[in-house]
Amino acid sequence: MERCLESSGEREVCLRARGLAPGTFIRWFWVRYSTRKLVSLVLATVFLCSLSLPAAAGSVPASSLIRITSPYANGATVDGAVRIEGTSALKKVWFFVLGPQWGADTFPVDCDGSFGFTLYLRYGAGTYTIFASDSSGAFDGSITLTVSNTSSIDQIFLKPSAYVDSDNAEIVALARSICLPTMTEAEKTRAIYDWVTENVAYDVDGFVAGSPLENRAKASQVLKSKRGICLEYSYLVAALARAAGLQAKVICGYLRGSRVNHAWNEVYAGGKWIVLDTTLGAGIHRGSTFTKRVTSRYFDTGTSVHVPWGTKTD
Repeated sequence: MERCLESSGEREVCLRARGLAPGTFIRWFWVRYSTRKLVSLVLATVFLCSLSLPAAAGSVPASSLIRITSPYANGATVDGAVRIEGTSALKKVWFFVLGPQWGADTFPVDCDGSFGFTLYLRYGAGTYTIFASDSSGAFDGSITLTVSNTSSIDQIFLKPSAYVDSDNAEIVALARSICLPTMTEAEKTRAIYDWVTENVAYDVDGFVAGSPLENRAKASQVLKSKRGICLEYSYLVAALARAAGLQAKVICGYLRGSRVNHAWNEVYAGGKWIVLDTTLGAGIHRGSTFTKRVTSRYFDTGTSVHVPWGTKTD
């Protein structure tokens, strides 16, 4: 169990955004907003200093380290996704995406002279502002582009994201092999739970080392290593579920009777959200040890085990 970032409630939005001021680096702020609790609107440490967004049209700025080559101009109109390509001497290029209604994502993209990836615009129709940088905490606005999404479909829990890479070929192949066409949605969800709990071990070394969340593994990497902390277990479950055509959330919170941060999943199947925790289902983690002990106890737990404080937008 570990710290979880960038969380939101079921339609709660909790994001880490960055304010841009001319000639300064970005200052981080958190905003948590719950439409289910309109009366108790909470604003925590909100700092937005003269937010400088790019013009609606025009060429995409470049720096000595990063150049965006596609889209070649700001203001492109797309339908649900956009292909982003560029060149850089860096090994990783960081992106911060600010979507409609404060939907936000921060993630790295590997680079070997050039880079390219498909960005799914999961927050529905509207303008998306995309910042690029050499660091996860230094988006100074020098490389910024905008795209306009015409698709009004909210696909936040169905489409791939940077860490829930459900379009990865190995993820898709595994999902097809364990989620058979004859299965119900609930049976597919249970098949994913069973596979993950049986085949993935807790990454005790990563937990003890306290690796920065910037180094967290995405779902396809967890599938390859067969190891992960609770957040990474949750990424893999969400990726397999989305690859199987099921909506899946990554939930952050803590266990009842404990205030230690934790992550688990909810998958929409059979007309309801099924709560499942493959980290607990895989075995027992205590300090620097993990004992493999697979159990079905943590499948479809309802609200008996967990106390959520947010749904990650990954």
